[in-house]
Amino acid sequence: MYALTLQKNKVKAVLFLLLQSIKVTCSSPYSVVPQDLDLVEECGRESDVCLSESRMVLHVSRLRASAIEAEVTLILNHWQRPAANLAGQLRAAIASTAHEVWVCIFGSPYARDYEVTIEKIRTEFPDASSKLRVIQSGVDFGVYGRFVLASMATTRYVYIVDDDVAFPVSSIDQYLKHMKKQPSIWGHAGHVRSTNPEHAQWIMRPRSPTIVDYANAAWFLETAWIQVAFLREPPRSKLTAEDMHLSYMVKKILGIETRVVGWRRDKHALSRYHLEMIDKTTLTPSIFAFRSYIVRSQAARGQVMHRRPTIHSLTYVDTYEQALSVSLSLARCAANRGVETSILCQTRARSLKLQGAHQQALVFTGLQTEQEQKQIKAIATSICWNYSNPPCAYIPHEVCGNVCDKMHFAHVSFFDLQIGRSVGRHMLKSTSRAYLAADALEAAATLFASLQIKSLFVPAKESLMRRMILQAAVLHKDYASPRQQFETVELEL
Repeated sequence: MYALTLQKNKVKAVLFLLLQSIKVTCSSPYSVVPQDLDLVEECGRESDVCLSESRMVLHVSRLRASAIEAEVTLILNHWQRPAANLAGQLRAAIASTAHEVWVCIFGSPYARDYEVTIEKIRTEFPDASSKLRVIQSGVDFGVYGRFVLASMATTRYVYIVDDDVAFPVSSIDQYLKHMKKQPSIWGHAGHVRSTNPEHAQWIMRPRSPTIVDYANAAWFLETAWIQVAFLREPPRSKLTAEDMHLSYMVKKILGIETRVVGWRRDKHALSRYHLEMIDKTTLTPSIFAFRSYIVRSQAARGQVMHRRPTIHSLTYVDTYEQALSVSLSLARCAANRGVETSILCQTRARSLKLQGAHQQALVFTGLQTEQEQKQIKAIATSICWNYSNPPCAYIPHEVCGNVCDKMHFAHVSFFDLQIGRSVGRHMLKSTSRAYLAADALEAAATLFASLQIKSLFVPAKESLMRRMILQAAVLHKDYASPRQQFETVELEL
């Protein structure tokens, strides 16, 4: 076991996605960053000109107003569902306690229908103009656009709702009460993944708050969480999986769970409305399969399932040669040779004797050349399937109904930490070692927290990435529960 001192303060680049070419028909929103108000007030104390402009005065007043706990921005996103859906949602939203209601219309073929509906609602509710805002663009920013936009809300909370969700007028008040009791990403429906497809669940409006891996269709959360966590890493794809990316990043960075709970019915007349459904949906076989590959990528850098998969022995390697050495050692184990001399063999034999199973997987940085990565992945897959009993590979299943049998889901059979993925492979040579080290430390620490590990093996040969893996192991040891502890063992490879 290694006892290494962990340097707790590290600098991490925060990546922000930009929305361009947006026509905003409301006053410009400002980001809610807690340090923003402190900074501008410090400037006001030390500089005579800092708060002399009306724009700055307005900015400060909005930042102060955003601190009111009850303030919520309700965000509706409409693209292809009937305009009647928007009308029902808008009536309930305007009657709610939302501070502002934003309607996002991004590249929709029904934009004109939505505009007519919005004007109808303005006429129906003359006072609605004080909080109804429309953000419209000819560019389709997809499912991620509304979350990037939500990061600029001036309120402490945002409630982002799909165009097929009929929420009651009192939903915001109900979520505020839940948030005060337990800070979470709150929704009314969510998914629980499992390595066993029969145990995967879709939980819809449960009576009591229930932890899920991610919510879908609606999300109630603090605005700052989008900035601090959701935008910290680029998504694996902008086509789909914004629901998974949100819960994954907020859990990974802030340690905050996603929970779902059912609404209580209220007696408000505008709460009783029905939405029209259409055949068009993003839940197609190809999207289901694609989402599984996104999850496999996420699983190597953090927790995607609160039901942790078991990997008895996780072996870190820097090079193809080290991976090959591990494979050859395990091959001798399987042939009953070298059992007494190899720590890998001894660990495997002990696990098989005591637990009747031993699952072995490799983890690597992803900093290797493309050719070397292919070689490592091939060896890692072979180790997972041939030298684990049962095979270490698993699928993080989500509820997929009848299409499950048609899918070729991604198997998690190794862990690529994807160090430096945010900056791009073409920039790795010029990227600072400090950034890569911090990225490796964070990725490894969150990976360890997402698995049930018994032993971590590392090569004896020194390297920067190896040091970060060991530091992450120390961090895990300091904060993990006794059941989540594992031993760290050095290998001569």
